[in-house]
Amino acid sequence: MTRNGRATFQMPKTRLIQEPCVSEGRLGVQSARFQAPLANQTATSFDHEGRFVATLNHFRRRIEKMAKTVCKLLGVVFLLVGLLGFTHLLDPLGAHLTPAHNVVHILSGAIALYFGFPGPLSGAKAFCLIFGVVYLALGILGFVIGGSGLWHVIDDLLMFGRRDDAIHVVLGAIFLGGGLLTKSS
Repeated sequence: MTRNGRATFQMPKTRLIQEPCVSEGRLGVQSARFQAPLANQTATSFDHEGRFVATLNHFRRRIEKMAKTVCKLLGVVFLLVGLLGFTHLLDPLGAHLTPAHNVVHILSGAIALYFGFPGPLSGAKAFCLIFGVVYLALGILGFVIGGSGLWHVIDDLLMFGRRDDAIHVVLGAIFLGGGLLTKSS
């Protein structure tokens, strides 16, 4: 069902039972459909019109797996950038994508996708933390060492400009955030 162009979940009508229910310190009446252990009652709830309302526990569960989400999203981005770098479609962005740089992006994307999908959560967390530190350090070093021109890391095989440095800082922050926000298993 949609309301004002947004999809909403309509709660089916259920009969209320007149037994008291204590949830989060409140006394009230609960429907037969949602009688569950108290630990599960705070995971999701519905507003007075029957629409799904996410609560804090819902977001906590999603954040527990943040590293896998970051690996999935950035893995696809790295893979696409690596492949499109060979076609010169990304040249207008001003990034310095050499063939060696593209191969690094493809390998990074493949590893990230592995940890994002079949890999273990602990591996995804470690990957995010390691890549976050590496990319953040690469970006900061680029700003410090690179000056106003190109920073030639490996002769003409791998070089970075200011835009590359900024992109590396942003990617490093995203990877670190994914790794740090993931609950240890």
